[in-house]
Amino acid sequence: MLAELKARMAGRMLGREEPAFYFKLLGFTMASSSIVFFEPSPFDLLIILTIAIGFMSNIIVIPKNLILPILLVGLFLDTNFIAMAGVTDNEGSSIQFVLITVYLTVLWLGIAGLVVRFQEKALKVIFNGYVAAALITTIPGIFAYFGLLPNSDSLLMFGRVMGFFKDPNVFGPFLVPAALFALYGFEKNSGRAKQLWLIVFSVITIGILLSFSRAAWGNYLIAIFLYLMLPSSTRKQRWSTWSILLALLLPALFWFINQSSVMDLLSNRLSYQNYDNDRFGTQIMALKEVMQRPIGIGPGQSEYFFNYSIHSLYVRILAEYGVAGMTTFLLFIALTTVKSIKNIFNKELRYRSYNIIVTASLLGVLFNSFFVDTLHWRHFWLLLALPWITEGGLKHENRTDHY
Repeated sequence: MLAELKARMAGRMLGREEPAFYFKLLGFTMASSSIVFFEPSPFDLLIILTIAIGFMSNIIVIPKNLILPILLVGLFLDTNFIAMAGVTDNEGSSIQFVLITVYLTVLWLGIAGLVVRFQEKALKVIFNGYVAAALITTIPGIFAYFGLLPNSDSLLMFGRVMGFFKDPNVFGPFLVPAALFALYGFEKNSGRAKQLWLIVFSVITIGILLSFSRAAWGNYLIAIFLYLMLPSSTRKQRWSTWSILLALLLPALFWFINQSSVMDLLSNRLSYQNYDNDRFGTQIMALKEVMQRPIGIGPGQSEYFFNYSIHSLYVRILAEYGVAGMTTFLLFIALTTVKSIKNIFNKELRYRSYNIIVTASLLGVLFNSFFVDTLHWRHFWLLLALPWITEGGLKHENRTDHY
């Protein structure tokens, strides 16, 4: 069956047709990306299948403009293995942690190669599937918060919505890129489509609020602000968007947060939490440990070493992979971010609005990462892949004989 599917894909490619079945599989895979309360999740299995078929059928290609980021990712993985050599206890957990990181880098490479090849077509499928995933987890979560579903507690954690995730602090940030894409749909459409996208945007925004994740709120505000400030529309159109959103959403938001159940938890979350002392204290301990062990304490060892999660991507990488790991990862992040920003101002690219969504979302996650360990967030690696749809990808598309 797999051989038949491979031949079918290859035939379509040589016939200069887009592989419709493959994009259906990709869209379905993205739509499953919010169901991750158990592992491996449906998304994990489906994305491995999708990427494997893509490589075997020559649908996914690796162009020259990915060589440098691949090199940096490879060097980062090397620091994983070097740091793992110093782990004397909990070797199994360390190996498992590294394998998850390797899986996510494969996800990054597969998505990056896919968007380089198919560009706007792939972006549309990915984002539409992502919005579907956001709604799949948000709508039941909102109903559960107000006690409108049986077994509502299974979608909540300490009164906070987590949907089909394990943690509200992951659920909330996951919704941010979907909110931006819904805002883009609202801005670019008219009539009923415009109204529908406004509803989608509002539902997802409520989901982010009900996650009661302070980092997610900051992520959301930064991403929305950047999206509205970056040059994707005329000044008149952007002013119109601001006016409509403020006129419609602010009264609804004011009413919503004044509900007693929401207001009590909101007040609690905005205040300083007792566990913040443990969180910041652990981070200070981790930074001190780097001075003693510059190659790192080993992948996934923070919870065992400090008896508490570090709650910061940057401190975790520095503590677990050492100075070399931190340097290579930050170089990879910086290179990707610069490429993403350059895409916005690249007049050769026809789909700048997508690049603005990606850039704003990526910068929001990077802010979020100061307060949460995001290394194994699937949508983080997705956002790290999408900026590589650049002028190099256009050159590759013109060079290939598959079209």
